[in-house]
Formats: sequence, structure tokens, C-alpha cells
Amino acid sequence: MRVKQRYLLTDNDDLANIKLLNLKNTRIIRNSFSKTIILKVNLDYIQEIKQQLSSHNIQILQVSGTLKSIKNKKN
Repeated sequence: MRVKQRYLLTDNDDLANIKLLNLKNTRIIRNSFSKTIILKVNLDYIQEIKQQLSSHNIQILQVSGTLKSIKNKKN
């Protein structure tokens, strides 16, 4: 069975801060179109990840189902 995933666009551009959080079930994505960090999260763990990010004062700018929609919004 395929697990659904979401992309979280954060306001943080420091990769070291995100790695220190030790987020499980996430992938960190950096693309040429975005200077900020994008996290790829399994849908089952999205609430836990949101709570961890908010407790460390990292704001989520956008939650999306595809990476293309984040790219289109940034341009």
C-alpha cells in the first residue's frame, strides 16, 4: 500500500537547525527555486512534525501535496 506524503515549505533556510530537530519520517529537500527548506513528510506523521516545528519557532508557510505547486507559488 502506498503511503501519501505532503510537502511542507518552512521559513527557515538554515539546514543545521532542521537537522538538529532529528525529525523522523521526513526528507529534507533543497531546490534551485527555493532558498528555504522543504520537508517531505508522510501523511501519518504530519501533526507530530508540525508540533515539533512550532515548538522550535519554525513557521510552516505552505502545506502541499506536490512539489510542483510549491514551485508555482514561489514564482
